[in-house]
Amino acid sequence: MAEEFFKMMNAYSEAPLKERVEGLADVVEKIMQIVLKIPEMTDTQIQIITNQINGLSKKISGIESKIGALEKRVAQGGGAPGVPPPPPGGKPSTPPPPGSKPPAPSPAPANPMSLRGSIMDELKSLFNKRRTDD
Repeated sequence: MAEEFFKMMNAYSEAPLKERVEGLADVVEKIMQIVLKIPEMTDTQIQIITNQINGLSKKISGIESKIGALEKRVAQGGGAPGVPPPPPGGKPSTPPPPGSKPPAPSPAPANPMSLRGSIMDELKSLFNKRRTDD
């Protein structure tokens, strides 16, 4: 672009004075048009960024409200969906030492989340029984 400008200015230097003044006026006019467009383009970009920030803020607020609702549900004992509730009695169950008889599995509750937990407990007891038989 600098070479083009140089060639243009070189051509104008050889032209009569009137053409040089008109050419320079054209250059100044184009530069002024660009300068005058800069604030408008800047305002447009700022508005686009502001809209994106507002959209992200709304999404974050929605996520925060969902997290708050889940925290309340967990605090009330409802638990998060897809997560099995903790075992009754407050203590986590530990597998029995090798050579001892595993505890009898508890009856399966009707709750589907607990159903998964009871199936897992039953599988654990079967694997423990297999280990003790070997």
